[in-house]
Amino acid sequence: MSAFCFKDLRLHQHRKRNTPMKRLLILLPILLVSFCAHGQERVRLRVGIRSFPPCVILRKNGHCSGFEIELWREISRRADFSYDFVPLEFTDLVGTEKVPSKLVTDDIDVAFSGISITSKRMEKIDSCHTHFSTGLKIASFPEVTIPFKKIGFVLLIFLALVTVAGIFLWALEKKQDLISDDIFPGIFEGMWCILTTISTVGYGGVAPKSWKGRTFTAFVMILGIGYFCTVASNLTAESNFKGKSFSNLSDLRGATVAVKRHSTAEEVARKNGALVMRVDSALEAIDLVESKKVNASLIDAPVADTRFKEGATIVLSDLKVRQDYGIMIRIGDERKPTINSAILTIIEDGTYDEIYNRWF
Repeated sequence: MSAFCFKDLRLHQHRKRNTPMKRLLILLPILLVSFCAHGQERVRLRVGIRSFPPCVILRKNGHCSGFEIELWREISRRADFSYDFVPLEFTDLVGTEKVPSKLVTDDIDVAFSGISITSKRMEKIDSCHTHFSTGLKIASFPEVTIPFKKIGFVLLIFLALVTVAGIFLWALEKKQDLISDDIFPGIFEGMWCILTTISTVGYGGVAPKSWKGRTFTAFVMILGIGYFCTVASNLTAESNFKGKSFSNLSDLRGATVAVKRHSTAEEVARKNGALVMRVDSALEAIDLVESKKVNASLIDAPVADTRFKEGATIVLSDLKVRQDYGIMIRIGDERKPTINSAILTIIEDGTYDEIYNRWF
């Protein structure tokens, strides 16, 4: 009995010693799987953006908003992307002849902010499905045109009316002491009275005394005020701002046009014979127009419409140049089908229209 108990005790101790090892062997595969899963955790995409209202609005507190920002957030939600926005310059996003895009150098993974899809850009970077189609507008400072012929005609009629009214007033008041009975200077005194009455100057040197003269002068006063108001409004309308004609691309030839560097606007301006002045932003190009340092600026339609929504004295002409904006990625990026699928789904289910209507 004692031998049996001793043997059983040794077996029990053997099992007790082997239990931690067995547990470790069981847990090891689980730990390896967990470690691999942790190593394959979602990579946060670096999304390059630049200020481009109303598509991308960068605020001082670091918050971003705008049409394309909201659209990207919806794309990321559906594609299950995590990301960080990286504010950059436009040339960093698309690259130049000498400096490659940050996409090419692997400093960012995605780029957008009013970037149009062009064959030249697609040689070095790739684009997802078009998500916004727009055009170019040319902003020009209005030229004031004064209708000298109409002003001369109005003055001639006014002089004739004053002359006739002066003669009539002299006929009514020539027997009074203040207006001479002679034709000269009596008629000129009557004309002087009419002029001072209509202009509301009223020097008081000559004034009608009879009730007939005063009645006629009161009529002339009322008529004169109405006449001046009508003439002033008509001349103002005729002298309104009329911008230099930029109704089509051929009008750009020979004009000094401000454009953003490395933009589609620059390509269009050069192709159509404009004298190009390159600047760093569309808003800077507009400022050059307002300061009359250039004839016009060629800018993307969303920027132009946002800048000149209310009370603008700048003339905007819509040029028939189509631009398609896209989300830029590296050539061969495996995320392209996922992003394209999200964009098309957003368009099909009506979410795109909701986002669009909030910003345009």
